[in-house]
Amino acid sequence: MTVFEWLRQAKQRLQEAGLEQSMADVLLRQLLDWTNTEVMMKRGVALVHVQIDALEQALSRVLDGEPVQYVTGSEWFYGRRFKVSPAVLIPRPETEELVQLVLAEMAAMRLETVVDVGTGSGAIALSLKSERPDLLVTATDISPEALAVARINAAELAAEVTFLEGDLLQPLIDQQRKVAVIVSNPPYIAAAETAVMDQSVIAYEPHLALFAADDGLALYERMLQQLPLVLLPGGIVAFEIGYQQGEALTRMVHRYYPTATVTVLKDLAGHDRMLLIKEVLT
Repeated sequence: MTVFEWLRQAKQRLQEAGLEQSMADVLLRQLLDWTNTEVMMKRGVALVHVQIDALEQALSRVLDGEPVQYVTGSEWFYGRRFKVSPAVLIPRPETEELVQLVLAEMAAMRLETVVDVGTGSGAIALSLKSERPDLLVTATDISPEALAVARINAAELAAEVTFLEGDLLQPLIDQQRKVAVIVSNPPYIAAAETAVMDQSVIAYEPHLALFAADDGLALYERMLQQLPLVLLPGGIVAFEIGYQQGEALTRMVHRYYPTATVTVLKDLAGHDRMLLIKEVLT
């Protein structure tokens, strides 16, 4: 069986299952460690049995509903390849916009210290450090399994980030450390939203990284309560948020910090996706 023949039959099976045909290309590139150019050049090359077996096993897992990123063990984020496992949330393209926002704000305000709260795979923290090696970056997570994945990614990217295990901002509070920027993509999905979610997300991705109480707002409120113990005067906070949470979170911020400036920003799809908070502590 040639590369072209395997791709053709794999895409047909994916289409019949109602899945994206492009997953076949992802499996081929990732499992055989080929570039797009190599795939095009080798379309007529015969696959050996060990390659076919690996591809078929991977395809079967995808057809069973497992996210392709967990099958291949990696996902691309902000131009870099990150290891992922069922211990961490799969990085999403919209979170790249949060990284862009933080980089722009830090450059404009000449801020140099940042903590990524609930780092998971380390995608946000390591992208910030890789883009700006001069930054002092800390990352926290309550899951030791997630931190193990993040540390592997840090080693692969040669990015020096301080990882701390603990709940939200508590590790910094315990060490009496303060930073100029707090960024977080915390669990923000309400339990009531499961009916409209992709079933593969519910079945395979870590619920610890997905769901939060109080209509998905609980962890935001806890971080807001902790801000005076961690955020430096003149610092900023950047959250990824659910597309229906902008108004509720703006009210929540002003309840704690009446003079704060709150901006809700949309993602490329036009949905509310980021919350930027300034002038929290003056």
